[in-house]
Amino acid sequence: MDEEDQDVPCDEAFSYLRTYGIEAEVLRETSDEIFTPDIPIRTACKRRDVALCIMGAYGHSRLKENIFGGVTRRMLVHTECPLMIAH
Repeated sequence: MDEEDQDVPCDEAFSYLRTYGIEAEVLRETSDEIFTPDIPIRTACKRRDVALCIMGAYGHSRLKENIFGGVTRRMLVHTECPLMIAH
């Protein structure tokens, strides 16, 4: 998927939020955190003092989830800002 394809859902979300007067911004962060991708997300939220973090949640096998943990679970436990999750 190239960057243009990744922006399509964001454009639709921006349009919807703008209808209600809500200002939004897409942040693209890179990190070497392979097993804990929640860390750069939480760091970006804290650094920018975001009012609301919106993220998608995807299910994985129970075994994989128990071995590696889950980004969604770690975000729910450790994020300091309000968090909205869509599945």
